Amino acid sequence: MGSVLRGTLSRTLCVVAGLLAALALSAVLGPWVLDRVEAVTGSRLVFDTALRAYVLIAGAAWLLGFTVVMLARPTQSTVVTWLWVAATAVGIAFVCVTDLHHPLETEYSWIRYTTAACLLAAAALSWRVSRHERRTEPGQPLVANVWLVMGCAFTFLAADELLQIHEETALAIAKIEHLPHAFLDYVTLGYAVVGLAVVLWIAPKILPRYIRNHATVLRLFGVGAILFMLAEVLDTTDRYFLPWLRGVAERLATQPPHLLSDTWYLLWAPKRTFNTVEEVLENMAAAVFAAAVTVLLFERRAVRLPAWALAPRPRASAALGVALAIACVAAVALGRPSLWASSPALDRPARQLIGAQDGLRDADEAAYAPRWGVVVANEGVGDVLVARDGKVTTLPPPAGNGAELDAVAADDHAIYASLPEVGAIYRYRAEDGWMPLATRQDGLGFPEGMVVVDSILYSVDEHTHRLYNISLETGHVSSLPLNDKRCVYPEALTFHRGLGELLITDDKLGNILAIDASGSARVFASRAEGVKDAEDVTVAADGNVFLADPARREVTEFAQNGRIVRHVRFSRMYGDLVGVEVVGSGAEERLYVVSGDAAKDGAFVPSALWELAADPQP
Repeated sequence: MGSVLRGTLSRTLCVVAGLLAALALSAVLGPWVLDRVEAVTGSRLVFDTALRAYVLIAGAAWLLGFTVVMLARPTQSTVVTWLWVAATAVGIAFVCVTDLHHPLETEYSWIRYTTAACLLAAAALSWRVSRHERRTEPGQPLVANVWLVMGCAFTFLAADELLQIHEETALAIAKIEHLPHAFLDYVTLGYAVVGLAVVLWIAPKILPRYIRNHATVLRLFGVGAILFMLAEVLDTTDRYFLPWLRGVAERLATQPPHLLSDTWYLLWAPKRTFNTVEEVLENMAAAVFAAAVTVLLFERRAVRLPAWALAPRPRASAALGVALAIACVAAVALGRPSLWASSPALDRPARQLIGAQDGLRDADEAAYAPRWGVVVANEGVGDVLVARDGKVTTLPPPAGNGAELDAVAADDHAIYASLPEVGAIYRYRAEDGWMPLATRQDGLGFPEGMVVVDSILYSVDEHTHRLYNISLETGHVSSLPLNDKRCVYPEALTFHRGLGELLITDDKLGNILAIDASGSARVFASRAEGVKDAEDVTVAADGNVFLADPARREVTEFAQNGRIVRHVRFSRMYGDLVGVEVVGSGAEERLYVVSGDAAKDGAFVPSALWELAADPQP
């Protein structure tokens, strides 16, 4: 028994160590591969697509490493396991390339089909073993019944994988009993506990014989069980990694030299990464179970693989091992791994003005006025942060704690904050603090993006599709409908004095709509010009327009005619760009960019306000 346990643990450690090494290799090589793909396609890849690339790289590296071992020592159990794992790897690769509508980490990803196929194969093979045991040893039905139960268990797991039985059941119970969503994770972990209990029940009944005759099969079952347990532990504990990583990133963010490089991008959204690894581990566990039952059936029926399949190939193993080592060295050379970055921008240095150490959480748009400095909407807390002359000032929440803050605007007289859920715009003046400027009683709905033009404050409303016009002198509110189909989801706006037009972004359609005083509208820039996610927008002193485009991880500069002048690209770790402001001109120009924490994606990188050095003239 001791040798079986030692063999199980040693094989599991080898598998897990190989997987960790493969993941580390993918973390190093992944950004380089993603850069090449983006250069060819001309588009930026979303995190789910990047995860698929990481899975493909890690899977290929791990399978090649397993192949080196298999060629050197091709025992029957090793060859059978390699065939099952290789088939599973091909299936996962097929899912990564073809199933583009379901994120890998979700239960509805096509990866459930490959996992279920392995489990159903294990079930069918288990029943074959049960039938063989019943025919060859009719006087001892216990072992046959054990394999009958095992086949039923594998069938149930396959059905659960396909139909999400435990997810739907747990959600129904949680809804009835008002339990937290975490209850679902503990139900999943309960599967592993029940499985372990079944193993402990079965073990005394079949172990004596199997230790003598089928020790390899027991080791394979042990490896599969541990992989399945690891998958369920990841599924249960993934929620705890996000706050821990966020805390680490926030502590590092207090020291400007310690910016995270794209080598960390594999963990950018840790819950999604761990859920993806969980799905892959479940698939591997299912393949190992199928391999174990296959080996057992072969051994019970005295089936041997062909001699050529079991012939050692030391030269091929050595050659493949050397090639894999060279590939790893080349990957490291190409990836140029570094844990730290010197700047969040790829082509110029940057200085952090506001960060997590100042209480910035889930930042949104930015504004600028000479009297105040750079103003940032601190949406995660509900207050407003102001950076000027190297100092950060915190203005209290405009409507008290708990009110959602969306956007800010500023002029030399006041700072303005929109609160869409409250249905109000507040004005901050040094002499009297925050006071309501306009509310729903004045005709507001859900005000969001704002800009001040002389004595008028304009605000857009995504919910009611209106453009508000608020007099700063009288507080009078009027509005115009935004019925243009080219601007369905208005996000932010600014005023271009040279053109005499308001520029309004649509963060879903990717348009910048220009509206003049008569209400006539035209498209200033769109996806035809390369815009993908039009977030915040501002106008520089020379009339050029700057757009924060988080989907492209860049700030795009447009000339007044809508022609793109240049791109300021950001790294993947800091690419959730939600705010932009430009101050000065020429060599004195300063670009202020707000990078968000991508909270909706579950990312752990904290928000920050960056000051970027002037860019040389094109």
